[in-house]
Amino acid sequence: MSSLDEIQSLINSAKDELAESRRMKEQVEHETVQALHRQQMRRQLDVIREAIHSNQCSIASSRAYRERIDSDSDGTFMPGKPRPAQDPVSCAGRPAGEVTTYSKVIDRHEYVWRIEGMSWLVVALKKRAQSVAAAEQPFLVGDTSFECVYHPRSGEIGDDNQRGSLAIIHNESGGITFRHQFFIKRSDGEYVQWGPTSEESHPLSDTLGRAFGPDVHEGHGPAKPVGIFGLTHEQLLRSEWVTGDALSVKIKVEVLPPEDGFSTKIVKTSRVDVPSSSICSHFRALFDSGKGADVTFMVKGEEIRAHSQILLARSEFFASELFGAMRESISKEIVVEDCEVDIFKAMLQFLYTDDFDHIQELVEHVCRNQKAVDSRNCNLAKVSAEIQLLHQLLQISHRYQVNRLQLWCEARLCNRMTVSEVSGVLCQARNWPKWCEVPSAEGFFGL
Repeated sequence: MSSLDEIQSLINSAKDELAESRRMKEQVEHETVQALHRQQMRRQLDVIREAIHSNQCSIASSRAYRERIDSDSDGTFMPGKPRPAQDPVSCAGRPAGEVTTYSKVIDRHEYVWRIEGMSWLVVALKKRAQSVAAAEQPFLVGDTSFECVYHPRSGEIGDDNQRGSLAIIHNESGGITFRHQFFIKRSDGEYVQWGPTSEESHPLSDTLGRAFGPDVHEGHGPAKPVGIFGLTHEQLLRSEWVTGDALSVKIKVEVLPPEDGFSTKIVKTSRVDVPSSSICSHFRALFDSGKGADVTFMVKGEEIRAHSQILLARSEFFASELFGAMRESISKEIVVEDCEVDIFKAMLQFLYTDDFDHIQELVEHVCRNQKAVDSRNCNLAKVSAEIQLLHQLLQISHRYQVNRLQLWCEARLCNRMTVSEVSGVLCQARNWPKWCEVPSAEGFFGL
């Protein structure tokens, strides 16, 4: 048996080891923060290098055009070409008209930032020893670099003791003159402007690191309501502006490049803005219009038109039903009696788009329209309505072998699982129709 002195010695040694491990942990966390900062600066460097490359391409193109002009192989006044006709009004001795515009040199850009896992944001930032969430990469407006940031506590967000919640930060030294608008996506999918359209003109100041946004202010005493639409982070999580635990922000920025005075020239640039993919919206429009459809679903008496080639590509069940030996392969008419119309339409829309947005919209629509007996049971009724809808989506996606939608429904149901819902889920699994039985040893949710 160890003596008291030996035990005390072991305790002292363990305390020293604990203190050293804590010191090492703090050092590693500090080094991690520095590494993230270096990574952020490298992305800023990438943006600047991209702008340099774009300018070099533009310079090379302009030089080549200038050389063709000097060699009389290109240009407006090439040999043999008639000179441009003069304005007859000017020739008559009266003053000629003139158009002066300042808008042709404006650089414009629309930036969308989606923050997912909003309910985890405060904890995640604390773990990283950070207070502000920032987009992974800056965005360019012409040659001007900005960074989008969000502070859940509406604290220090930029330079000069600035405070606010959502803002953009100027990432370059020197002054800037620009206009910005902030929009927040509502649960119905519409972007709503937050705050007024703001114009900033700081041509003689160094605005590197300065924040701009609807609630950005200086000092500790706020001169305007702070928070998105005046909401705290906790209120925002429960509002219509956070959908699926995600916040979507759209920022429109117009920048007047710094020049010696205003310019009326048209600025040529080799930069081409590639629009985002539109295939999802096009295929959804195709489904909604029914143009060229060759399959008819009769769902509880309502006719729904669809395209067999899309169903063939997206579901093995439909491939067998429409192009196999079944009767439906000849008539191209399928009767569905065991599913609600909205549920079946939602499943077909997913086959066309592979997108969950309209599924989420259906879930939220049902939850909003659910009427409870009294206010105490309102939230419970909404949860029950959502779970019931997810059960139906899960059944039909399983039947028609839409695996991705099925897994999404399972994940949402797992997140909504409570003690009061377990028995209902087990009954649901036991009472599924025969076509929903899983051909394996495992059952619903592996039960």
